[in-house]
Amino acid sequence: ISGVAPDADLILSSIPNTSGTYKSDDFAADLDSARGYEAVASNNSWGLGDSTDGNANANWNITEAKSYISNNSLTNNQGLALLLESSSSSDAITASQSYITALNDFQNNGVIVFSSGNYSGESDVSVMGALPELYSDLAEAWITVGLIDFTGSSVSDASESDFTLYGNKCGTAKEYCVVVDGYQVNGAGYISGDSHIYPTGKSGSSFSAPMISGGIALLAQAFPNHTPEQLTDRLLASSNNSWFTPEGNTTFTTHGNSITHGYHSTWGQGIPDFYAALSPITSNLNPAMSLYTGSSIQSSEQVPFSTSYITTSSSFGDSVSQGLIGEVGYVYDALSGGFKYSMSTRINLANNNAPSINLSSELS
Repeated sequence: ISGVAPDADLILSSIPNTSGTYKSDDFAADLDSARGYEAVASNNSWGLGDSTDGNANANWNITEAKSYISNNSLTNNQGLALLLESSSSSDAITASQSYITALNDFQNNGVIVFSSGNYSGESDVSVMGALPELYSDLAEAWITVGLIDFTGSSVSDASESDFTLYGNKCGTAKEYCVVVDGYQVNGAGYISGDSHIYPTGKSGSSFSAPMISGGIALLAQAFPNHTPEQLTDRLLASSNNSWFTPEGNTTFTTHGNSITHGYHSTWGQGIPDFYAALSPITSNLNPAMSLYTGSSIQSSEQVPFSTSYITTSSSFGDSVSQGLIGEVGYVYDALSGGFKYSMSTRINLANNNAPSINLSSELS
């Protein structure tokens, strides 16, 4: 079995195994440690359980959390401390806020990926998967991942009826949420004593979220100059939403360019399409691909790639095109993704036919 990003290194930390009075500060320390190792994604497959209807997978969703905070006249900081630590003491708030700070700091280097929850009976996404709704600073590089099962034969001609929701809907997090088939999947084998264990038929958003984290690792490798926010936008804006009717649109903007992508309250931005994310992202409202003349994209003039050539005079012959063989330039899509091109292919050769002279006429 080969994962989405088989060359990626892993940094492992435990959510249930904590020490001390509070667990939130342990979560913060784990994130800070991962940031120190320059991790490009933090994968989180956990939530806060409740007993709303006796279902083992029931969890606090963001709507319930907001109502709880409002009905009890709490601040967001107090509410989160109560949910995470069962206390709103100053120490509990300090611990839970250290976790929020660590999440925010991590986004300077990487993307936060959070599962949406494993109960389709919930009316909204889990509160942990929608923390940007309580702390807007976390919205820069955050992706929530829902659990689905795809039963169609081909995604290219799929319809909404080919998808079944088995976890929390994207709901309030719909603009930064995607859904992934993590239903009835087989896991990697392992050895325990004399036994060889091969997990089969496992389901959960815990199987969905790591696929997105792996995808972020691939994008970070392909676009090393992208910020975590740009990587997030790239994955969301390229997701396949052709199989449902959008209920609204998200506009992703980079350096004046913009891409509009439709979302759905159940399915978010759709299913991830890593091939599309690794390819030029364009729209009819933007230059298909652009060159920038200057020292940086931010301060340079944008020129459409389709009309960009170096035109030489006939006196140069093909020396310029020959001299540029093996040299590469970069062209940028609507989300500032850079793609190599061969510079020798962008030479517009002038008429290189030598002029003719009728000597007999000239000398007569």
